[in-house]
Amino acid sequence: MPRLRGPLTNAVARVGVEKVFARDAEQAPTADGATRPWSLPLHRSQAVAVVGIVRTAAIIVLSASSGMRSSELMELRVGCRRPIEEPIPGLMRYRIASKIVKGQPLGGTDDEWVVIEPVHRAVELIEQLHDDPRDDALLLSRFSFRVRYIWFRNWVNSSAGERLGLAPIPEGPVSLRMLRRTIALELAYRPGGSRSKTAAQAYRNRNNRRLCGPAGWRSSRVTGRGQQA
Repeated sequence: MPRLRGPLTNAVARVGVEKVFARDAEQAPTADGATRPWSLPLHRSQAVAVVGIVRTAAIIVLSASSGMRSSELMELRVGCRRPIEEPIPGLMRYRIASKIVKGQPLGGTDDEWVVIEPVHRAVELIEQLHDDPRDDALLLSRFSFRVRYIWFRNWVNSSAGERLGLAPIPEGPVSLRMLRRTIALELAYRPGGSRSKTAAQAYRNRNNRRLCGPAGWRSSRVTGRGQQA
């Protein structure tokens, strides 16, 4: 190494060091309606960080749109997407499989969630970004949403997010429970009257688990207490 250090240093001083990844990035639409390369050139550490940002974005879509608890998300495995069904022509049904942990025997209970297409695609993307995407491997394993979200917010609010036209994310804590509750309230207050409120109530009851059985009965009683709930 002592013999090589001099020539290497001289070479770097003459020609510089080019970033390895995304040198010729494809064009992609941005959030503000423009079209730009999806990324500027990246060093390896920066590329690894972008992979983590995309994973976090997919986790946010998955958790906010499915209503799954963190324990249920952590039980997801590679291959959890069920085959897409078409019960009625033109109407697609997307399902993912996981386990219910809260209030269940040791090891949890197998269950399935009917989700919307973006959730199905988010799971597919996480599988593609998995370090070891073998069947039945944990998809997410244990993770700290708070830490991942802070990294994600910092990236969106940086020059990288601004270049893609992303709106800045306000400061403040965000948790999976807050995401679920916010979506339930949005459903309740959107135009549509009592039917929307019924849908929101069903969504909130789902997040407190089943409507059947002792545990689900207690959850539905809690969600019906108005201001206290």
